[in-house]
Amino acid sequence: MNTVSKVIALKEGNYLQIFNMEIKRKMKSHQVTEPVIFWKWISPAAVAMVTAAAVFHWSMEGQSEPVKIFDRHATLTDTHIINYKTSPDEKWMVLIGIKSEPGTNRIIGAMQLHSKEKNVSQPIEGHAASFAQFTVEGATSPSTLFTYAAKTAAGARLQFIEVSAGARPEGAAPFGKKKCDIYFPPEAAQDFPVAMQISDKYNCVYMVTKFGYLHLYDLESATLICMNRISTETIFVTAPHEASGGIIGVNRKGQVLCVTVDEANIVPYIMKQLSNQPLALRLAVRNNLPGGELSGDLLAQCKAAVKEVREHKDAAPFLAPVDWKSLGIKDYLTIIKRPMDLGTVMKRLEAGQYSSVLDVASDVDLVWSNAMTYNQDESYIYAIAAELKSFADKKMAPLVAAAREAGDMPQELTFEMKRQLNENAALLSSKDLYGMVGIVEDTCKRAIDQSNPQEVEIDLDSLDLTTFLKVDKYVQDCIARARKKSKQ
Repeated sequence: MNTVSKVIALKEGNYLQIFNMEIKRKMKSHQVTEPVIFWKWISPAAVAMVTAAAVFHWSMEGQSEPVKIFDRHATLTDTHIINYKTSPDEKWMVLIGIKSEPGTNRIIGAMQLHSKEKNVSQPIEGHAASFAQFTVEGATSPSTLFTYAAKTAAGARLQFIEVSAGARPEGAAPFGKKKCDIYFPPEAAQDFPVAMQISDKYNCVYMVTKFGYLHLYDLESATLICMNRISTETIFVTAPHEASGGIIGVNRKGQVLCVTVDEANIVPYIMKQLSNQPLALRLAVRNNLPGGELSGDLLAQCKAAVKEVREHKDAAPFLAPVDWKSLGIKDYLTIIKRPMDLGTVMKRLEAGQYSSVLDVASDVDLVWSNAMTYNQDESYIYAIAAELKSFADKKMAPLVAAAREAGDMPQELTFEMKRQLNENAALLSSKDLYGMVGIVEDTCKRAIDQSNPQEVEIDLDSLDLTTFLKVDKYVQDCIARARKKSKQ
């Protein structure tokens, strides 16, 4: 059935027909020379058809015949085709098939990513995929993103790739490639992705699995927001539900399901359950959602504290963004991944773009961290950055304490917090890892696992919140120091 009109595509053997149900008239027909094994509407004006050898597009307009787009790759020869998708501009396509791995219970996913402009295909191991148009921060036009999920013998992962970059000014960072691991609960060890839809409304990725689990990811940051089982039966078909920004699906019992984002609660959920204030704020600002604003007395006190720091006699170098072009420091954006200055902090406060005191304190601290990372220890900028850090910490400390009492700080560890610490710790040197172990030994010995005499392991699940935050701060400081040394 056509996605927007009462037009249906019909197939009988090798005979294809497009029929208008409203006026009860055949619009066009075609006799194919080889069986069509999969077909679907890819737009209101075109049907895609997959044969054993190739992929065709058939326009609904005029009397044109199906046009071959590309030949199928050999890796999809013996697969069962489960989906075919195109990017919104129809310049990129992906064909998806699955098959059983001989001698195991594993289902292998095979994809063929094709560029229409370059007429080039790439085989990829994967089970579900989708395309999206997304305007990267700083860009002036949207990029085409390709997302795909794969469960291989080595593990499961979701990948986000910018296949066509949008226009962006010089110095603006590209989207590049991002990835995250996919978690499957122990009771669903044989589960695998089967469908993926991307919400243009929320810029979120909905991934559905064979066992009926729904995973929701943020498209921009490649972060898992939540996972829940929405059906005990296999959901065999899904589609975007544009009205709600969610998805609809049909399971094997014939039940029609509709799932979407809970606008009233998603931002508070990300802040409190995931303890991911930056993501909560970004989602709130990007989609005009409630729950992400710092307000009331704490907002006023944050403004006053930042104002005092800005008025410090040595604050002049930190009041505006570093003009790296005029200063001739071309490597600045290579070393400093997230520039920050006190003027930007105040502008964000005035615009209501902070969700918590912790976010404000973090950005203020980033000003000094950046300066001390880029500049030499004996330099003037390094010295006044260290002095101002001490001054700012004293101003922000009472507000951070008040925020903790008000419940605006993490009260418990979440899966996302542990995952991020685990990833950051993997970047540390052996010496820094010993220091990390030392902190845990001093404050939370139960989290030290010495059952293996060859190595010492830290059980993140056994860490208390206070120790976790100390370790997390230590790891971030180690990474900042390592970046500074790498530029010297």
